[in-house]
Amino acid sequence: MDVYSLLNQGNASLDYNDLCRILKTNNSQTTLENITQATFVYPSTLEQSYAFFDVYIQLLLSIESESQKLHKSTIQDSLRTCIMGIIKLHGFVWLICFSAHLSTHTWQRLYTNPDPMILIYLYGLVLASADKHSAELGRWAEALLQFMKSQSPVIMLHMLMSLWSVDELNGHQTDFATVWLNTLEASMQHSEAMQQSLQVIFNVLAKADTSYMKDTVDQQLETSLKRAPFTASELTLVMIWLENKCRQEIAFPHLAQAYFTFQYTNTIKTKKRNKNPLIKNLLEPQPSDPTERAAIVRKGTQSWVGLVGSLLPYEFEMYLKDAVRVYYPTERKTMLDLVLAEWVIRDPFECHRTIILNSLVEQLQSSKYNIRTAPYYAIIQLFSSAEEMGPRTGYEIKTGAKVDLLAFQAGEKDITRGCCSVLEHLTLSNKQYTHTCVEDCIRTASAGIVEWYVGWMAREHTRLATSQNLFGDYLVVTLKQARQRALSSWVVPACLENLTTDSLGLLLGLNDDPDLVGVFVDYFGQASQLGTRRLVDTLLKTKPKAFIDLLLAYLQRHMNDTKMKSEMSRAWFKNHFLASLLTEAAEAVFVPTSTYATTSIMDESQPNVASQLLAQLLTDPDHYEWYFGTPVVPLGTKERNFGSRDVARTHDIISVWHTGLASMLQEMVRIPDNKAVGLVNFWRSLWIDSDTHKFSVPTPWILQCLGLYDLAPASVKQLMEEFLRVGLHSVNTKGRGFTLRMVDLVMLSDMPEADEVFDLFVRLLEEQGNTVQAKEEEAKIVWAITATMVELAEESKLETEQRLHNKPTSKKRQKQPVPTRPKDTHWNKRRGRGGRKNRLDKKAVVVEEVVEETVVEEQEEEDDCLGTLIGRVIGFVLIAVTASDRHSICAETRRRLWQSLASSLLCYEALDTLRQLSLSEELQEDILSITDACLERLKTTQPILWEDARRVLGTVN
Repeated sequence: MDVYSLLNQGNASLDYNDLCRILKTNNSQTTLENITQATFVYPSTLEQSYAFFDVYIQLLLSIESESQKLHKSTIQDSLRTCIMGIIKLHGFVWLICFSAHLSTHTWQRLYTNPDPMILIYLYGLVLASADKHSAELGRWAEALLQFMKSQSPVIMLHMLMSLWSVDELNGHQTDFATVWLNTLEASMQHSEAMQQSLQVIFNVLAKADTSYMKDTVDQQLETSLKRAPFTASELTLVMIWLENKCRQEIAFPHLAQAYFTFQYTNTIKTKKRNKNPLIKNLLEPQPSDPTERAAIVRKGTQSWVGLVGSLLPYEFEMYLKDAVRVYYPTERKTMLDLVLAEWVIRDPFECHRTIILNSLVEQLQSSKYNIRTAPYYAIIQLFSSAEEMGPRTGYEIKTGAKVDLLAFQAGEKDITRGCCSVLEHLTLSNKQYTHTCVEDCIRTASAGIVEWYVGWMAREHTRLATSQNLFGDYLVVTLKQARQRALSSWVVPACLENLTTDSLGLLLGLNDDPDLVGVFVDYFGQASQLGTRRLVDTLLKTKPKAFIDLLLAYLQRHMNDTKMKSEMSRAWFKNHFLASLLTEAAEAVFVPTSTYATTSIMDESQPNVASQLLAQLLTDPDHYEWYFGTPVVPLGTKERNFGSRDVARTHDIISVWHTGLASMLQEMVRIPDNKAVGLVNFWRSLWIDSDTHKFSVPTPWILQCLGLYDLAPASVKQLMEEFLRVGLHSVNTKGRGFTLRMVDLVMLSDMPEADEVFDLFVRLLEEQGNTVQAKEEEAKIVWAITATMVELAEESKLETEQRLHNKPTSKKRQKQPVPTRPKDTHWNKRRGRGGRKNRLDKKAVVVEEVVEETVVEEQEEEDDCLGTLIGRVIGFVLIAVTASDRHSICAETRRRLWQSLASSLLCYEALDTLRQLSLSEELQEDILSITDACLERLKTTQPILWEDARRVLGTVN
């Protein structure tokens, strides 16, 4: 055999450190670029050259299998160049010794690499070195036997045949084949893969299958092998020799056991195939009548039950394995498929399911999985069999959620338990083909089975809690299935209840896959239900705050739309979390001290998650704005943006209605009064500093809360009164004071029943008596009302003038008549030159019309915002004027305010400006009512000022 026929001279490349660096990148493209026409810097010592070559082989094996196939010649050229360079430097002694210095990791990579090209190449080098360079046969055989570490059955068999041939040529003066057996015997004690490889070798030798080695080793090394491929006669002779050796049980106990197992299995397949009692009358095609099919399945399972009693346990297991291995997988569908599926799912004796599944998994190693083939279709079919038997959904009384009824009835409970066990077994097998089978099972399984499987994977994922583990991968794949969105009421609770903070973070942290998000969106995007309420209650009681923070952050990131009916609406917090959060927090801060007294002091040694979370949401600016401060607009309600208006730059335009805070107050109404008191005290401690008696949160939050006075329960109204008192006594050195911002609240916000809050504010002013501060506050109120009216009037007037001056004129271009074709023979050419210009002109007209329509829409939206603010201000002033004497609980102060407002000529200027605008008829009537009421009061109290006011209004010549 010629070494030089394998080694051609090449170029050189990298040193040892470079190889290690490239190996760490683990990038196939980078590796290929570096090894192509490389210039190697070889180590100077023999020992170092072994380490160099070991790393180099690992580098080649790190190339992806597809890339290995595409760049096979490049890899072979680089390998040839590297080996030739080392041999030139260290001689052929290196060639005999390198296999003994390859690391265990390298041998493992050679075994698992899908393409055996590199392994066969290295094996061929050592194999060829025996003859051409007259190497000492003992050393050559020792070097060749190192390739037993590859555990490759084709290499091991070719090696045995080669060593046996050498023994034959030497007249059995050498016994290298027996050394091969000793090496194999020693390896089998610690390697299950070696035992599997030996079964393959036995099978090839027993069949005298010459194509097995011819298609692999011989095909790749055909130009390097001096002798012809091994013949069938040679394979038979080696099999006879091997059988004689295997009968020496004392010398080769493991080898003998493997041989007897092979012989026993082969005997079952060849001699007892037609005598297997389990397949009796079950190889017939399936009848079309379902009743007849069911009867045959029932009879078949009863027959198997009888055989369990009449046969020895190992005999029944032997026949069971034989039925699976002989008849499956197959495209032909028989009654055996249904009986086997029924047996594996129900497993009546709880000892055969594992045997069947192990046999099926073993079969899949040499055959491709297909859901349509037997027996897989029959097993998967049972995952949904309960759903085919009729209605299976109902409502659990405790939770109100839909539950799987049939899965928990007699008989069907066995199917559910069996299906779960099958899924567990296939998942733990962790093979690509079993992965696909699991997906098919889940795709058809009943809700109860999917719920159990998701819960089991979540528990196992939690147990391992690493960034990459089998169960985390399976869990993500399962949750991403499109069908899981319909089953979200089952899978989401099963998932969340069984995860910990770490495992939830690994699952959701950086995973923004829309399919995975869709399951949680579907679950939390639905309306409030007892099932979701129970889940959130459970999470708040059993999970740490970090877990809830992770879940809320994930939902906040993906469900943040401010439209109520949107699929991604942020209404999920109100629908599913808010009630549970408030109830649990109220329980935490409620400690009964007597029949009539309560306290809100919490036990800090056992912090409550709900109270901690509520404190975070009510104090952190980002959380408050997202969960409580931003309104969620219901269907049919137009979302308005007042930020572009000039008045918004100097005034607080606060959204009150449809906010999370409004929902919070509505939920607090449902909490018992004795517990609500503790919750209110807890809220007070968060928003009012007990030491300084000042606000500890931004003033707009306080105002937003005050705007919901009409919705609040009695205990919260008392807290709001305290907010007002703190605000009135606060000294504001920066920005606008509390009184001015309160006027903005009642005039410009969308709060319900603004006059009620205004009355409360005025009453608190009255409590201060006829003090200088009270008079100053009243003057601020009048000034704020007047100034706001003036600003709105001026801004509206300016907008109207600009709109009239810059009004877009959208003229529809008249359709041009189509010209008739003249007799000029050049008409078509002129038309072609001008056609592009005409098309561009038409396109420009369309773009211009779209721009004009957009401008008009934006202008209408701005006018709508401004009109809304004007309507709110006019509505409030009208109530403040007309209700001063009749409905107010502080009539005296209200009359003074009315008098002061009526005495302001700026007020009349604003009213006159607004009256001249194109406002609605209702607003015009309200403006006229305010004007008449103010003039009437002014006429009786200040006649001179009354005349001045009429002149401002233009009613006096």
